Amino acid sequence: MRNSNLKISGYLLIALVMVVSLAFSQSAEALQIRISDGINADLNFNDTDGDKLLATGIVSIGNYKLVSGLGKATPWIGTPTQPAIDLSGDAISYGSGGILKIQLTETGLTSISTIGGFLSSIGGTTDGSVNYDTYFDITNAAFGTGTLISHLGPLPTAGGPGFSGNGNSNTFPTGSPFSLTLAVTINHSASGLVGKETSFNGSLKTTPTPEPGTILLLGLGLLGLGIISKRKMEIEG
Repeated sequence: MRNSNLKISGYLLIALVMVVSLAFSQSAEALQIRISDGINADLNFNDTDGDKLLATGIVSIGNYKLVSGLGKATPWIGTPTQPAIDLSGDAISYGSGGILKIQLTETGLTSISTIGGFLSSIGGTTDGSVNYDTYFDITNAAFGTGTLISHLGPLPTAGGPGFSGNGNSNTFPTGSPFSLTLAVTINHSASGLVGKETSFNGSLKTTPTPEPGTILLLGLGLLGLGIISKRKMEIEG
């Protein structure tokens, strides 16, 4: 009887290990950043460190200089089952100013069963205005705009220069793999030699939903362990 109990316990342990392994086995492709002003050729930067960190450094395009730009994803933020991306930057314009669009995208995401929706957030300061858009794309296209999650802007809505905004959405991908993209669009008017500046930090996070399959397996495992413990007590008693 003891060997039989140990055998059942072993099967339950294997089942629990498989559930945990499935939860953390999902991976995504590299991050990408795209910087554009609508006039000059786009600047593109690819992550080479396994979706961990992407720094654009100091770059120039048109009338703008992006003094810093940092994109992050799992494992720096979020989890394999609750993916998230984050982009921060500091852009300065000179002369006639204009539009600067900075996008961050991550492809190859597959955690659809654990996603109940999305939370989009942005904050910072600006000498102009900022629009913030977030998307998911079930075609898994880099910088895909298949489904708009949230649009915030123009910011600030009143006064300045500080701004912040949040957007919630219960819309979520129904197939995988899919991509996530956030886009920060900065608009500066003419500034002469003094320069105008926008600093921002935008994030796109998934909101969780219970995973029925995992809950069922864990429940069965705990129930089985309870039955085994009860039988063991009856035998020893």
